[in-house]
Amino acid sequence: KDAEDLTRGILLEAGGDDPPPVTLLDAGGGSNALATVLERDRGLFTRLEARGVAVVMLWHWTPRAHDLALLQAFEALGVRPTATAMVLNGAHAREGWDAYDGLRGQPIYQAALRAGAAEVWMPALRQDVALEVERKGLLFGHARHGRVPEWRQGVAPVDGDAATELGLWMEDVAPEWAPIGSWVRP
Repeated sequence: KDAEDLTRGILLEAGGDDPPPVTLLDAGGGSNALATVLERDRGLFTRLEARGVAVVMLWHWTPRAHDLALLQAFEALGVRPTATAMVLNGAHAREGWDAYDGLRGQPIYQAALRAGAAEVWMPALRQDVALEVERKGLLFGHARHGRVPEWRQGVAPVDGDAATELGLWMEDVAPEWAPIGSWVRP
């Protein structure tokens, strides 16, 4: 219930009188809070868009086809975001990108692509670097430059080698994200 209330509050704030240029809401980890909010208020995305807030869904996939159940639930609710990206993470495809063939062949995935979803192939970040950034709760931009934002004071920046590796990875990833860059930048 708390996750649902927080999710609804964030979405309603985003549609306020002075909405922020970008609001990113990560409903990852198998959370169904956003789906629950939209089930109760199916017109929420439409109202947000009417107020000038573009709703963008970024789906981060593993090769497991059953992960598509959440996308299917959103489709069943009639949720239509302004834009959708299907992100295929190379960290889950260590043996090669063909690990995603089963997922990509599913009818719900193909329907999303036909409806205009962009497909993003995200190269893997070295696992030790990814874990360090995640454990410290840093944004990639901060970690890349060895900085710690004020809201994370007390956390040490990532070490120089990890920051360098992250910078190289971000350069590799940039072309993959280019088609949707305008969706997530103010």
